[in-house]
Amino acid sequence: MSHVFDLRTYRIRALSTLIIAQIAGAVGMGAATSVGALVAADIGGDGWTGMSATLNTVGAALFSIPLASLVLRFGRAASMSVGLIVATVGAALAILAIQLHSFPIMLLGFVLLGAATATNLQARFAAADVAHPDTKSRNLSIVIWATTLGAVLGPNLIAPGGRVAAAVGLNEFAGPFLFSIAAQLVGVVVLFFGLRPDPAVVIPERHETTPETGSPKRTNGIPTGALIGMLAIAVSHLTMVGIMAVTPLHLSHHGASLVIIGLTISLHIAGMFGLSPVFGIAADKVGKLVVIWLGFLILVASAGALVLLPESHTVVTVALVGVGLGWSASLVAGSGLVAESAETRTEATRVQGASDLTMNIAGAVGGAAAGPMLLFTGMPGVAAIAIVLLAVTSGAILWLGKQAPIH
Repeated sequence: MSHVFDLRTYRIRALSTLIIAQIAGAVGMGAATSVGALVAADIGGDGWTGMSATLNTVGAALFSIPLASLVLRFGRAASMSVGLIVATVGAALAILAIQLHSFPIMLLGFVLLGAATATNLQARFAAADVAHPDTKSRNLSIVIWATTLGAVLGPNLIAPGGRVAAAVGLNEFAGPFLFSIAAQLVGVVVLFFGLRPDPAVVIPERHETTPETGSPKRTNGIPTGALIGMLAIAVSHLTMVGIMAVTPLHLSHHGASLVIIGLTISLHIAGMFGLSPVFGIAADKVGKLVVIWLGFLILVASAGALVLLPESHTVVTVALVGVGLGWSASLVAGSGLVAESAETRTEATRVQGASDLTMNIAGAVGGAAAGPMLLFTGMPGVAAIAIVLLAVTSGAILWLGKQAPIH
């Protein structure tokens, strides 16, 4: 007996699957990154404290394109599952490195853990794939929002992880990585059973052109809308990572307590993810470019506050919340442009992989450059450079928008 495939039901189930998998992956990454700096310092010395986050970003950049290629050959579920499995191997290598006190194994493990970050980034585009054309930004913003749970829960797994590790005869630093392995495998199982059939099979081929609509406008062979989205994502990510990376040290130099520093970063993370669904709905309703400009405006205002009043703990905290909100608006709306601008599914997947690669490279540059800049120019210099980069990118977006009007 034949039955009619219910696309609406499938879309709801697929989005729910992606949300659950995203939470599992984020918990796994949160658990690993929460103790990564301590592991790096323990094995390599205090000078290597930031290596965990750096190598995670490098790994995310390295895996962005390969995982996008797997989407084209085997579908979203297979690609994301491979990413989580690679991250599971990375977590296992991190445990091995801790037990053997091996620096090379630790480095390899941290790079492989970056595959989970690449997978989490890809999940937002998978959510856009299964969305109705009018709700793409809303869908991907919900998946971004789900990351909040991992960001909040992960750092709280250090103590219980240590107890679990001790119970099985491992170094206490290995505990959070055990949780990471379990969470990533949960994500794989959820994707395997929940994302069937794959969106590539269910969702019709995209952007079939007609004589009336024609093909999307292009700049150097790239859909112009996607290029605008990529630029917005990259500069907002560079700005956010650069400012966030140096804020704890800046606050410490100006006498802030650990409580104030922790509160500032927590509120910043809340700003990054808490309102992402609001920005997603706004992008669908009033236009993605409008929300990108809103994000840029918030970022510039926040950076401006850091230039003018860098010594005020209250101003720094409020500015960091603003940086998180501006990043969120730009990421959600920019991702929406990237997701919708390509002409075919093949082109869309390749552009999405390139966007994630660019985003991770921008984050790595921002994080690496901000430290020396803080040393020589202080927080006002870091924030001023961010304003200049945002202004230059705004000019580029305006120019591109004239070539191909974007809404």
